[in-house]
Amino acid sequence: MEKFWRTFVFQIHEINFNVGIFHYYRMKPEQVLNESVLKILGDATGIRDYQQWLACWLLISKSEHDNQDENKTFLAQNGESVFQYADFLPYDWTERGVTCGLVGFTTANDGKPEWGDLEPVLHRLKKKGGPDLLGLTKTCHTNKNDAKKLCKKIHDLSGEDLNRFIESQFEALVNTDGYICETVKAWKHVGIECPSMLAVATVFDTSLNQGFDGKDGGCTNLKKIGKKHQGDENAILKEFNEWRRRVAGKKNYNSCAHNGHCRSDMYESLRKDEHFKLAVDDVKKVLGWKMK
Repeated sequence: MEKFWRTFVFQIHEINFNVGIFHYYRMKPEQVLNESVLKILGDATGIRDYQQWLACWLLISKSEHDNQDENKTFLAQNGESVFQYADFLPYDWTERGVTCGLVGFTTANDGKPEWGDLEPVLHRLKKKGGPDLLGLTKTCHTNKNDAKKLCKKIHDLSGEDLNRFIESQFEALVNTDGYICETVKAWKHVGIECPSMLAVATVFDTSLNQGFDGKDGGCTNLKKIGKKHQGDENAILKEFNEWRRRVAGKKNYNSCAHNGHCRSDMYESLRKDEHFKLAVDDVKKVLGWKMK
């Protein structure tokens, strides 16, 4: 019997190891940020450069997953794909239902399914020929069994269906109410028609962390601050980063004030060193802070 359990435990570890290896190679940045995805991002921002987008996502990976390895940019801390992350969190599932994917898309917001942003992603997935996962989204904030079913279906996506799901998430970001779409619109609102990668990344990450609208929204405050500087991107970013640092250490936007401050300081350090065209090597220099 003891031999059986040793063999069983070994096989479980082997399965977990093989799953981790699969995610590591399937989620390599060059496979995720392929020509199709770079076109989606480039059409929305005017920036189609692989290295700049990898640098942008690596900054986010540090803040969200405490990662400094560019090869793990699209992996969660457990080694699995961020695109297939799906869970109903004990502290907010009645408000948000299932939280999922690259930027934490949810099936509801404030307990209202119509306010969730995962459904448009799943509509895109279905339209591309992927599975129809829409049937469970309306009840994930009230029915744990439905939430479990949706999470399992997302975890089980593979092959072309997984590719479709990844593209659908990027597409959602660059369309109306998507974080990248709203970021670019806000920069244009303040007179910057072609914002740099650093400008996009700074406001995108703020909006991802604090929302793009509302009192502390990244785009809302970019518009307020931008009015003072008449199209001067550098001056806008300087004041924006000062504002963000004050806000990022408050409330529940980050797990503690230290993490919020360090998150915002990365972008200010890059601005001070004039790294407006982001490069991975430059970004790596600001990732060394310790997450608490």
